[in-house]
Amino acid sequence: MLFYKATLHCSLVETENTLEAEGQNSFDSSSRRRLKATLCERNEELYDAVCHYTTLCFISEFRQENELATVYFATEKKENCIYILQAIQKTLTGDSVCADLKWQETTIYDVFRHRKTAEQKDYLSEVPDPLWENLEDNIGSYSPKFISGKEGMETIQKQSVYDSDEVLHQARNCFAGDLFREEVERIYSANNPKKFYGIPVHYDFCFSDTDSARKLIGLLAQALLDNKRLLGRRITTISFYKADWDCRTELYWNALEELCKLANGTMILIDFTDTENDEKPRRHPMFLNASADEKNDETHNRLFRIMEKYQKKTLFVLLEKPQQHILQKYRNSGSIALPFIQFTEEINNRATALKYLTHLLEKSNLSNFVPRDWENILTDLEHYTAEDVMCDYNYWYKHALQDYIYTSYKGCLNKHETAKFTRDSYGELQNMVGLTDIKHVIDRILSDFRMRRLRYDAGLKCNNKSLHMLFTGNPGSAKTTCARLLARILKERDLLQTGEFVECGRSDLIGQYVGWTAKIVKDKFRKARGGVLFIDEAYALNSDDKFGPEAINTIVQEMENHRDDVIVIFAGYPEPMEEFLKANEGLRSRIAFHLNFPDYNAEEMTDIFSIMLKEQGYTCSTDFLDKARNLFSEAVKHTEFGNGRFARNLLEQTIMKQSARLIHLSEGTDTPAQPLHRKDLITLEADDLAVESVMNYRVEKPSIGFM
Repeated sequence: MLFYKATLHCSLVETENTLEAEGQNSFDSSSRRRLKATLCERNEELYDAVCHYTTLCFISEFRQENELATVYFATEKKENCIYILQAIQKTLTGDSVCADLKWQETTIYDVFRHRKTAEQKDYLSEVPDPLWENLEDNIGSYSPKFISGKEGMETIQKQSVYDSDEVLHQARNCFAGDLFREEVERIYSANNPKKFYGIPVHYDFCFSDTDSARKLIGLLAQALLDNKRLLGRRITTISFYKADWDCRTELYWNALEELCKLANGTMILIDFTDTENDEKPRRHPMFLNASADEKNDETHNRLFRIMEKYQKKTLFVLLEKPQQHILQKYRNSGSIALPFIQFTEEINNRATALKYLTHLLEKSNLSNFVPRDWENILTDLEHYTAEDVMCDYNYWYKHALQDYIYTSYKGCLNKHETAKFTRDSYGELQNMVGLTDIKHVIDRILSDFRMRRLRYDAGLKCNNKSLHMLFTGNPGSAKTTCARLLARILKERDLLQTGEFVECGRSDLIGQYVGWTAKIVKDKFRKARGGVLFIDEAYALNSDDKFGPEAINTIVQEMENHRDDVIVIFAGYPEPMEEFLKANEGLRSRIAFHLNFPDYNAEEMTDIFSIMLKEQGYTCSTDFLDKARNLFSEAVKHTEFGNGRFARNLLEQTIMKQSARLIHLSEGTDTPAQPLHRKDLITLEADDLAVESVMNYRVEKPSIGFM
């Protein structure tokens, strides 16, 4: 659908001396009423005159001072314009030929706005207008957001005539490569008719430098217009990620579909490159190469279905960055309904990469601060992509601002990151008793995360790694505590997106009926996106019923589907967990780290016990700790003595014994009553220790040696 604005001089209202004073352009009330009635009458006549060609045609305003009328109209066929213009001339002037008539293509929003104004001024009668009613019903209040607001805009391509050499000449600094040159040559080929029959191909611009991509899109639009491959010069740009699709429900999708329908014979540019603006969360190292999340996948699929519906007459152009892989995902889905030609920045060798870097440096606002050895900004690689060069340029630009412009900020980000890394969660992990091997492994994981971020900032490749883990150990060996701390540490260091910690067991994963379990498991993975899914006592899923195997198989599948955005940690006793790993052939290979949590020795148990009582505000004597150490020496000889849980239970029972002792002391049950002081309330004595606790564990651990 094409939209036009026409202006012409005509006498719609008889000239009368109704001005209040010379030089004023305002009408008196009677003149306004006559003008309103006349415009309403002329609009009815205009509707009858053009109804064979269009239903949307109206006079939006009439300037009495120079007798200039403005008319807007729409048409599906460009060749109908001549008939509509003749009808406008004859209706308003009585003559089908008017030398001063001017007309030009305009935007949907311009028509929408002036139609609303004409309605408010009562210039329009109640004549039914199906096109306008459809436009108002389906776009309505969403129209300004899509075509003039933050979600997008409309532009009219400037009218100029280029040949293929001029198009390629203007594209020379955009590094479009041979594919763009070949497409320009196809567009200007003498083998093609100079007439619009439909859209043979659509385009995807996968560029790091979006300014260059937009310039090329404009040149491509000009080439298509020059060769009659498009009917209109209107380009509707939709900023896809700025629209909050979740909040707009079906009305927003209806508005988008109506825009695609109205773009018949013109171009719709769908811009995906605003996904990394300041309003969006930063990319985390775990997701450096991760594609759009699941919600975006759903919206992308629906968008492509709409494009497939209107592909014959509407030209769709996608603008994305290399790391987004939007077109690639569409192709990988198996759908070939939309024929796309993809253009990328072609750099290849170092000489071309340096030329591209020069182009970026020259157009930057820091060109005066480019160092003499500027070639060293570029990382040494065998082959280059535009993304490689852009990453090096961005890395230099960020540091140039701090080092040469705002020098007081030099090095402050490094200090900030160092300070941020010393937050409580990491310190809490380091202050935990024992677990030396566990701490070393977690430090390695953190170092790997940091290095991947440095490589990414430097424009180097960094492949995603699976970080799924297996924690084995007896009860109370701090498996769950360490998992929680790991999620918090990665979140605090901005290495995980949400730091969500989802803890579950068999009862949380098994459905009531066959088929329900898979959905429950998938829901858990969705909830844990950007964080950790902790499955405690995972071996309980290894059962003979149908539900356990269904859960395990779904977990294995989802571990691969979400390897970029969920860390799965299985936890349980060592021997049962070994059987659990055998339940599915793909399970063991998907686990990157196997951490064994050993039982604590007597000295470590004493330290844990001492920390616990201090955290609860108690003090103790040396005799108390010596007795506790002896107690722990006996406890660790028994199997499943509980590790940290035993220390916690012992402290709780010890506090209960202290409470009983102090009550007896204050009430004088066996001896004269004594007043209690603060020191009495916080001091634990050796006799308060619940020695009987160790008797709960009677099975001793087997000794290692020869008989």
